Amino acid sequence: MPSYSSSVIHYSPPSGVVLLLSLLVLATMLTTSLTVGALVVRELKTTGTSDRGLIAYYAAESGLEQGLYLLRQERPAHADIITTLDKPYASKVTLLDGSLLNKAYWWRSSLLSEAQLNLTLKANEVVQLDLFDPTASLSNTASVNGLEFNWDAPSGGAEWLEVSWSGWKNTNPPTLGVGRQLFSSSTVKPVTMALDTVNYTNFRVRLRALFADVPGLVVKARNSVGYVDLPARITITAVGELSDARQALAVIVPEFAPQASAFDFTIFSECPIVKGAVDPPETETCP
Repeated sequence: MPSYSSSVIHYSPPSGVVLLLSLLVLATMLTTSLTVGALVVRELKTTGTSDRGLIAYYAAESGLEQGLYLLRQERPAHADIITTLDKPYASKVTLLDGSLLNKAYWWRSSLLSEAQLNLTLKANEVVQLDLFDPTASLSNTASVNGLEFNWDAPSGGAEWLEVSWSGWKNTNPPTLGVGRQLFSSSTVKPVTMALDTVNYTNFRVRLRALFADVPGLVVKARNSVGYVDLPARITITAVGELSDARQALAVIVPEFAPQASAFDFTIFSECPIVKGAVDPPETETCP
């Protein structure tokens, strides 16, 4: 009878495999942890920058509001506006000046003219332009003799641009005059309106949007040579800063507060102006 022998084969895994797998798992976990940590740190930095940027924004707003207050309430002479409003970086307003308790600071600069007026004029909204220099006895030192208008007129737009003006010459007695011109949406643009510089030297212009908005309106001043800056327009720019964050704000305003636009005329009287019946009758007499 034949005989059989049996043998058992024992398998032993290569030494170090478990250690290698452990290292791979640890490396994966470490990479994931570092990635998540980097994202968290970056988000924290971004959040901090945003917070500082917000504080810097309000610091700039503080400088801007103070500049507007000085311009409207203290009413500095034209020649003193730059000196009154400007706060250069070297003398920026800091905590030592007793202004901002959050350790932010701001500085401010200003200009006395504007290259061009850019705005969307809402329906029935009025904008006033003073085309004279208040420094030289209200004279038109820029020699503005015309205005150029351009806007984004939609196809079949219903808007009209009304341009009315009052002009005068510094004579004794003064020479006065008024005028008005209308431009429809179908007007070929840009369009230039000439000013009567033969009879008048100074002009106050009022722009009004009729029937609909006048979108993307651009107004430029011209003289006999080319384009000139719009006078009597004050540009105030304020920059706020906190650590690595900076924010800048700017505003452009007329040097003089515009007249009320509700009416096309102004009544000056040394006597009471009463609408309707008075009971008892007014007894005060005019001088």
